[in-house]
Amino acid sequence: LNESYKKFLIDYKNDSLENWVPLPKKITEKFNSSQLEKEMYYHPDSVWILPNSTFDKVEEDSLIFLDVNRPYIKLRKKNLMLSSPEKTIYEYDRHYIKIDSTTDKDSLVNKIMNLKYVNHYNGKYIQTINYIRKFGGFFERFSDQKGIIDKKQFCDLALKEADLNNELVRKIIVLELVL
Repeated sequence: LNESYKKFLIDYKNDSLENWVPLPKKITEKFNSSQLEKEMYYHPDSVWILPNSTFDKVEEDSLIFLDVNRPYIKLRKKNLMLSSPEKTIYEYDRHYIKIDSTTDKDSLVNKIMNLKYVNHYNGKYIQTINYIRKFGGFFERFSDQKGIIDKKQFCDLALKEADLNNELVRKIIVLELVL
């Protein structure tokens, strides 16, 4: 089992996962509908496809208004760091992708609504990551670097410092790289 986790981390880091069997759809669907997914990630709450910038407006996020004469996607998501129970603060993103008459706009909106943004601020998962910091070693460095390192750097950290026989380490690997 230890060698399998090691091989998986190496293959993930080297972008050579073609020989790995993907997770069954039932497992990913169960995770995506779980409370844990909601603690780890958050999603946009609104998505618009705008024909051009004359249909847009400057929001409270003070995003610079750009004169764009082609269709684009605008999404709104809650700003977890600045929001409070008394007031919700939103931020907006704009994505310029090819949108034409052949684009299935409903599936595009659905795809954007399901984008995952990591909840670095108030989810139970990040609270747990901060808690396990006290275990030292891999756990401390992982906690310190969570949100800063990418997945390949996480693989390097796990390969160098993690005890792959540790069940908690294995769970973190699965949550960080597979789900």
